[in-house]
Amino acid sequence: MKNHNKYVKLPQDLDLSFHSDLDLLPDTAADIDVELDPAADTDVAVLSVNVPAYLGLDEDDDVVIIAPGEEGLRVASTAAEAVSTRKQQRKQLKNQLEQQQILPKSKICGLGSDSIFKTGLTLTPEMLLSTSESSTHSASEVAGRLQVDVRTGLKWTEAKYRAKIIGHNELLLVAEDPTWKKYIEQFKNPLILLLLGSALVSVIMKQFDDAVSITIAILIVVTVAFIQEYRSEKSLEELKKLVPPECHCLREGRLDTFLARELVPGDIVHLNVGDRVPADVRLFEAVDLSIDESSFTGETEPARKITDVLLNNTNVKDHSNMKNIAFMGTLVRCGNGKGIVVSTGERSEFGEVFKMMQAEEAPKTPLQKSMDILGAQLSFYSFLIIGVIMLLGWLQGKPLSEMFNISVSLAVAAIPEGLPIVVTVTLALGVMRMAKRNSIVKKLPTVETLGCVNVICSDKTGTLTKNEMTATIIITSDGYMADVTGAGYNDQGEIHIRHCNNVEMAKTNITNLLEIGAVCNNAYIQNGTLLGQPTEGALVAVAMKNGMYATAENYVRIQEYPFSSEQKMMAVKCIHKYNNNKEEIFFAKGALETLLPQCTKYQFGTQTVLLTKQNEAEFLAEAYEIGRKGLRVLALAKGRSMQDLIYCGLVGITDPPRPLVRESIEMLMQSGVRVKMVTGDAQETALAIGSSISLANTTRTWKRPTKCKIIRRQSTANDVLKQKPRNVKQPMITKSVVVNVLLSASIIVLGTLWVFQREMADGTLGKTKRDTTMTFTCFVFFDMFNALSCRSQTKSVFTIGLTTNRMFLLAVAFSIIGQMLVVYFPPLQMVFQTEALTPYDIFFLVSLTSSVLVVSEIKKWFERTMERKMYSSRSELDFV
Repeated sequence: MKNHNKYVKLPQDLDLSFHSDLDLLPDTAADIDVELDPAADTDVAVLSVNVPAYLGLDEDDDVVIIAPGEEGLRVASTAAEAVSTRKQQRKQLKNQLEQQQILPKSKICGLGSDSIFKTGLTLTPEMLLSTSESSTHSASEVAGRLQVDVRTGLKWTEAKYRAKIIGHNELLLVAEDPTWKKYIEQFKNPLILLLLGSALVSVIMKQFDDAVSITIAILIVVTVAFIQEYRSEKSLEELKKLVPPECHCLREGRLDTFLARELVPGDIVHLNVGDRVPADVRLFEAVDLSIDESSFTGETEPARKITDVLLNNTNVKDHSNMKNIAFMGTLVRCGNGKGIVVSTGERSEFGEVFKMMQAEEAPKTPLQKSMDILGAQLSFYSFLIIGVIMLLGWLQGKPLSEMFNISVSLAVAAIPEGLPIVVTVTLALGVMRMAKRNSIVKKLPTVETLGCVNVICSDKTGTLTKNEMTATIIITSDGYMADVTGAGYNDQGEIHIRHCNNVEMAKTNITNLLEIGAVCNNAYIQNGTLLGQPTEGALVAVAMKNGMYATAENYVRIQEYPFSSEQKMMAVKCIHKYNNNKEEIFFAKGALETLLPQCTKYQFGTQTVLLTKQNEAEFLAEAYEIGRKGLRVLALAKGRSMQDLIYCGLVGITDPPRPLVRESIEMLMQSGVRVKMVTGDAQETALAIGSSISLANTTRTWKRPTKCKIIRRQSTANDVLKQKPRNVKQPMITKSVVVNVLLSASIIVLGTLWVFQREMADGTLGKTKRDTTMTFTCFVFFDMFNALSCRSQTKSVFTIGLTTNRMFLLAVAFSIIGQMLVVYFPPLQMVFQTEALTPYDIFFLVSLTSSVLVVSEIKKWFERTMERKMYSSRSELDFV
């Protein structure tokens, strides 16, 4: 039954007139008196309410009475009929009750016989608590505010109603533009608009061939760009549908599993190891519950959760202090818990970050800015050409209309309609290559932006490191040391004992030390997957490398003293399963400065020796040296009581760097890219980790930023990464580009004119088919060799490889085949007025036109030589 509105309590002195008697339920009939009114024209009942009762409206807009019953609020079985007076009377009654603010204007839907309702008001948006507010209230206060019984949860009907009022538990994307509008937006490029203007002018001047060619070029550009971006968007949409998140929710006393989008504030959720938290949850039960919040806060160590009320003494929102809140999107690493959903969708803390990202407008990329500038420059030069030519013609007394046609034709010819095609196709190829490497780029210009990056700010945890805690060194209390190989949560690795005088004793004491870490532990590893905290997982993994797979099963745990940030240690009280002596023993692990004061002795060989101040200083010095190397230090001890522990040794744990991180950073630094490491670790730890990955020239300590952009490597050719970032302030047409263009153009123009002059030496004055064929073929061959030399501005084409770019080879091959058809295919000979050339002519033209490639190769060799001589050592780079 749906419970969809507020109910209004009836004053006990209020009399209501009805058309017939009320058929009330037995448990309420004795407290409600119904009498006939003799003064009325018709049979009218006078209702005298002697118990707390409520009014509402049913689906037919009729007034109904709700009175308390044994299981909740009940409605009389014929209440709807009892109040079905004539329309006039019913309308007057309804208006009267609304004016007295007794009857709400919303309806009770679906009332019928023996309908049961919970007492209290139905949830409204005004009654909701924010996540931070919920952390400062007790769980019972939050449950009362959200009107939920934590033992049974919400009713399904109430949950559906709340979903209609508040919305589903999902992050809504900004409404996308229709497909046709996305296609039209491709025309907003300034260069495209300039080409459209050129096409329009060509139509006005009746130069339809130019107008058609320009229009075709524009359509190719916008269509390629639209198709590629459309495919990328569809790929992203499919990724969002791969893993729909589910949750375990208590409703109507039954634990169900369904999609997390159906959660509403007030739902009771159960959290277990491996679950993603489906919404912001105020915890009211936490059993050894630790949640990995690295995806949200960036902290490596899972946050241990509690259920106590937090004091909010400041107005600053600090997520790390909200220990009684489980945040949406985080991962349960250890233990289990239960909580009340307080914020869903965009009202959650993660939703706030999502909305901030949605509101952030993407700036224009350097390529887009350069194209805008180039479009403006071309427009300016075009109008300048028109003005200058018209002025010169006017000074010479020529007709202005004729000069206008000439100047416009030159201006249109000066606009490179092929440039947008080249740029778009090049970017599209880049997007396709990245897609093959599992990197989806939504917008084409974004590809070019990667080449302009000169500073990379990278988070340490999970990006530079594997986010897998691994034990790397062991030091026993009697001085035996061992190095541990391997990484990850598995048994792949070995324990190598350093040089010592008694290897067997070292093995025994290391085994005793690892036994403590394995028993005082709540994590376990299953098929290479850690279920628990990373630090505890590292202890389980190093025990497995020592052949200790089920050590904890040899003991019966009697009591656990959980880890807390105040105590900085954890202990368990156990009894050995298989020993006849059922003596209790304590196993403890934690920070050395906390654990050492609980110790009175330390293990030395097979004996226990009293702990002295000098021994304590030596153990603290060992821990300090391990910490300087960037390792997390855990001390381990055991004993018959927590005040009489035996210190057994230390384990150094690290989060190892990802494979090839060091090489990647060195390559980036050599190419002029500055790399910054973002971490919340102590300065000594950060310095040690930075040294291991080539980031420790100088040091600066920053607090973790609340908002940053992380750029991860994509694999590509080494020579590309070694290139310096492109200067975003440089225009698209730089001095080096102008020099290369002028050099190539001068060779091509002079060579083509020389061939034309050579063919006119026979007195034909360039009017024969041979003159046309030789000149045309010479120009085409020059273009082919020039395209070959332009494959790289710095490297030799022979270093790159003549066959490495198949698409380029196909383009050149089709161009040459087309030219040969023009020269040798009779139908095309008639169209282009050409004639067949001899093999000697072809050899002569190839020898001549290859000069543009030879000159370019010599120029690039000279520039490389000069650059090597001027190369200086790189400057020191900071890391954060």
